[in-house]
Amino acid sequence: MTDEALTTTPAAHLAHVYQQHPVWQTFTDSHVEQDYQRTFETEMRAAILFSSLLAVFLYPLFGVLDYYSTPDYKTFWAYRGILGWVPLIALFLLAWRNKFSGYYQLYSFLVAVCSGTAVLLMMYHGNEMVRQHYPYGLVLVVIFAAVPFFVRFLWVVILALILFCGFTVSTFLQYRQAADLMANYFIIGSSLVLTTAGSFYIEKFFRGNYVTRQLEIALLNASEAANKAKSDFIAVVSHELRTPLTVIKGNSSVVRDELFGAFTEQEVIYKQMMGEVSDSADHLLAIIQDLLDVSKAQAGKIELELTAFDMIAEVRDIAHQMQQYQQDIPFTLTVQTTLDDMIITADKRRLRQVWMNLLSNAIKFNKQQGVIVVGIALQGDTLVCCVTDEGIGIAPKDQQRIFEPFEQAGDILKRRQDGTGLGLPFVKSVVEAHGGRIELNSSLGQGTTVRFFLPLNALSAH
Repeated sequence: MTDEALTTTPAAHLAHVYQQHPVWQTFTDSHVEQDYQRTFETEMRAAILFSSLLAVFLYPLFGVLDYYSTPDYKTFWAYRGILGWVPLIALFLLAWRNKFSGYYQLYSFLVAVCSGTAVLLMMYHGNEMVRQHYPYGLVLVVIFAAVPFFVRFLWVVILALILFCGFTVSTFLQYRQAADLMANYFIIGSSLVLTTAGSFYIEKFFRGNYVTRQLEIALLNASEAANKAKSDFIAVVSHELRTPLTVIKGNSSVVRDELFGAFTEQEVIYKQMMGEVSDSADHLLAIIQDLLDVSKAQAGKIELELTAFDMIAEVRDIAHQMQQYQQDIPFTLTVQTTLDDMIITADKRRLRQVWMNLLSNAIKFNKQQGVIVVGIALQGDTLVCCVTDEGIGIAPKDQQRIFEPFEQAGDILKRRQDGTGLGLPFVKSVVEAHGGRIELNSSLGQGTTVRFFLPLNALSAH
């Protein structure tokens, strides 16, 4: 593998795609630049509409100054109307009909050039008062283009240069005095420079936000694609492993149960070995089933088989079974509820798996002779279920992480209990598939309480 291939990471690729010109800030990729322009037009359409409508009303109001500044005000009004007002109305209508098609910046630039040209013509044909004060109208045109119209920095620079050159030509044609010329040059020039600088940082802000959003979307899509690939891989491998494991389980059980004849005293060791093989196959099959369940949950493919059943009776039955199966572990398990029964419509098998997972964890991590309490209560239209133990507890830093697949509390190298880290993620997925939520409260050395909430309106309670 070449050094170039080794250094080409997704992050480096994205950075290259969204590379910008250091001054003009345009994206080097033309497709990205076009997407940015369309995105900008869509997101800023309301602001563009307001700005263009404001300009349509404000620009003619400056015609009042024409009336008091020159006797030739009707000519000035013609300049304002043809070169200023009509293009602004056209810009507003384009924004209203959403007809820019990626060319908003060009249209806005041309409208600003027309408005500035009208000011230059008025300066050229005006009297001394007009020539003294109207140059500030050029600055207003550039400011309006840069700020409320958000014309990009490159166009603002070109606009400022065009208007400044036009101002210079108009001034020289009128043979202005050197002192007046320099004063106006300094004021107009510095104002245009400050405006274009502001335009640079405004565009930098908008483009920076666009790049940030695009990178977030790209990383999210990459993460989703990776999760899908992982889930698909788990599903395929699990299916492929389950078949040979089922054969191993069946054959080892046949040998262990002596279905083809009893073992001699010397062969009893083989029976024990087949029992270990069968138990290991059961363990692996359980892990594979957990993998399939979690992969379905992550893919949003959990299919609920809804049936009506008594949740209280089901929990009592599960608690009794857990006490029977775990007789080698000393603990006390009690069910506390004020409800005699609670008939709900839900996936009985999935919720049974939820209870089995939670109780298995409580038993596994409980202290010697510890008490485990199962609680069921009705709060308004929500069924609240909880499992509390007196076990080792979970550190705060691990309490959110353990709901992710293959994650477990504590250091995996120091862990004394078996487990794949798939139980709680599966529990969370099943509860959420029923429209509920799950929460965990735990303190190190004091025990853990896991609660899940099932809304009755989602469960069609009877």
